[in-house]
Amino acid sequence: MRRSLLTALAACACAGALTGCQSWADIRDGVVQPVNQLVHKSYPRAIRSGELEAVMVLYRPGTALAERERREMAALLGRFTSVEHVECVIRDAMAEPDGGERVVTLVDLRVDGTTPEGDRLTLTRSRRLVAGRRADGGEGWELVDAETIGPDAEGRTSAPRFTDEATSRGLTFDNRCRGVIARDGSTQPYHAGSGLAVGDVDGDGHDDILLVGSGDLRLFRNDGTGRFADETAARGVITPETGICRMGVFGDVDGDGDADLFVGVIEGPNLLFRNEGSGRFERVPEAESGLRSSGDTTTACLFDPDGDGDLDLYVGSGGNLHRNTPDPIYDARNGAANQLFENLGDGTFRDVTDAAGVGDVGWTLAVTTVDYDADGDTDLFVANDFGWDSLYRNDGGLQFTEVAREVGIAHRGSSMSAAFDDLDGDGDADLFISGMASNTAWMVEQESFPLPAPWPIALLFRGQIVSIMREMFWGNRTYVNRGDGTFEEVSPTAGSRDAGWGWAAVPIDFDDDGRVDVYNVDGFISNVDPDDL
Repeated sequence: MRRSLLTALAACACAGALTGCQSWADIRDGVVQPVNQLVHKSYPRAIRSGELEAVMVLYRPGTALAERERREMAALLGRFTSVEHVECVIRDAMAEPDGGERVVTLVDLRVDGTTPEGDRLTLTRSRRLVAGRRADGGEGWELVDAETIGPDAEGRTSAPRFTDEATSRGLTFDNRCRGVIARDGSTQPYHAGSGLAVGDVDGDGHDDILLVGSGDLRLFRNDGTGRFADETAARGVITPETGICRMGVFGDVDGDGDADLFVGVIEGPNLLFRNEGSGRFERVPEAESGLRSSGDTTTACLFDPDGDGDLDLYVGSGGNLHRNTPDPIYDARNGAANQLFENLGDGTFRDVTDAAGVGDVGWTLAVTTVDYDADGDTDLFVANDFGWDSLYRNDGGLQFTEVAREVGIAHRGSSMSAAFDDLDGDGDADLFISGMASNTAWMVEQESFPLPAPWPIALLFRGQIVSIMREMFWGNRTYVNRGDGTFEEVSPTAGSRDAGWGWAAVPIDFDDDGRVDVYNVDGFISNVDPDDL
């Protein structure tokens, strides 16, 4: 009976889909390809041309618009002397009811450039763009009409500028890619990105820098003038022969007043280097330190959750995607368990993960700590690439309770990094999380989009699946602390949500105006098509 009922429901859903929806092939050819032609080819091509008017091509009024709007366009172009960054975020797209000959796309446009007065100007505008087949009968699509929706928003600043001086200051580094073992036993390349740690390793009052690549560690000593020299070998920092180095963190784990070093590794044991006091390090074997590696370490932090004056270690674990797959991708709980190691006071550790209740098994990419509820102890936030994020409230005595849903910051997937700071200036800790804002997320809203689920589930639960995918494509998230231990997500109104594929963010008051800014690193591997954004 139950099987018959499910079969009947699936048949009804399938019939509705076939009678009320276009096929995915039709939608792909009639909607997706025209939008990609317009936004992912014509627009980047205009950007690369270097001509200001060509860069602003999507702002240009359509052929049917009034001369007054053309004059307004000319005035808009006159506000910029140069353009440094442009972006086009697709909100929605649909075919007009004319046999698939015209496609309407709703987009948010942003241009960052310089004014004739030398100020920085950011202009954002929402537009309704109409693409049609080329008037000359050729292959492809072109912009045939455009309309501005709502008022422009702009920001002007005379903020300081930055220049890249890494090479001139001696910071040269090649992030070599090492291979990992796939499920079939083969060795596959692993492009894991690079890590960074800053600390005064020799006690001279100047910050030194550790750069972490998948196949290399490099320690650069600051000579006091802001110039750096590679002293990796001289300082005893040794890259392991196997494994993928993912991150590093400095901290005085043995209480002798100098900066020791922890390095997290995938496909190999983690590394603990004890500072001998002069900035030279000695590796401490796991058998001596008490640390035990999961083999999937992606991140770690040193903090004092029990308030005893020494630094404990929390290690986050992700996974090797060549060997394992997040299952299910939207709520994965099959990652290696995160670990909490209590410092015994002498730089050795014991594993207290289970007793503390912090063995998160999502695919963790970042961890950060703060006293978010102002009760005098340090709490712990875990950002998961796959699976729900976790906020562990410190209840004292190395006991934690997971409260992400309770306080309003529960979110599933695509969390790349996290940082606490007082973003609104009211004295409590707010939270910024970098995430994936995909510029193709609009496609999942299209009829008949092939969802990543077995067809009976995709038919019966399409709405729920699309909602989950929309959540995973949300982008950056900014949570404001209400002051009572709960949070409100404000990224759409704060203007921080859409920033590409976010990887990491650092809160910093870079213009010394007393307000906390956020520097967010983003980007992803581009297609081989040179016109693809």
